[in-house]
Amino acid sequence: MRVLGPIQVVTTSGRVLDLPSASQRRLLARLAVDAPRALRVDLLCDVLAVSPGALRTIVSRLRKGFGGTTVVASQGRYRLAAPVDAALFTASLSQLGAGDDRIGTLERALALWAGPAFEEFSAEAWAGPEAARLAELRASAIEDRTVALIIASSRHRAAVGGGDRRTQSARLGEPAAGQGVGPADPGTRRRRAPG
Repeated sequence: MRVLGPIQVVTTSGRVLDLPSASQRRLLARLAVDAPRALRVDLLCDVLAVSPGALRTIVSRLRKGFGGTTVVASQGRYRLAAPVDAALFTASLSQLGAGDDRIGTLERALALWAGPAFEEFSAEAWAGPEAARLAELRASAIEDRTVALIIASSRHRAAVGGGDRRTQSARLGEPAAGQGVGPADPGTRRRRAPG
């Protein structure tokens, strides 16, 4: 399930499945907010402004189009059984390492985004707070990645710069840092007064 942008269902092979029904998108988005917890039928009926019978029809069509395990019914409740990209995003941020691993994890997490969270439903009361929370996490991750890239770039320049200075000194015949002029240096011999 994708909610970090348009509401979409993606197969394990990466194919995006069409969700032409706004009711289907709304139902999946509402279930995704609380996934993997199950939500009561009456709450979902209020969100979709439909009767319990109409809700069953929407769920039935979803199951027919995307497999029987996408939305699961249990004791008068429904829950989303598919993994949600927002959960993958937040889980990635909780497992950040250091250095290149940190940059790679942040870039993979940010690559999950394709637009504002819960795009068409972000102004809804049930989606707004979660959309705002995810947007804050995204902004923080972007800032974190920028800082990590600056630090990595500075370390690289320092390592390369140190090597360049040594190489340049050797080419010019100058002593490297910390090395004195040896007694065999021609300049030393020239400066000696005749005995």
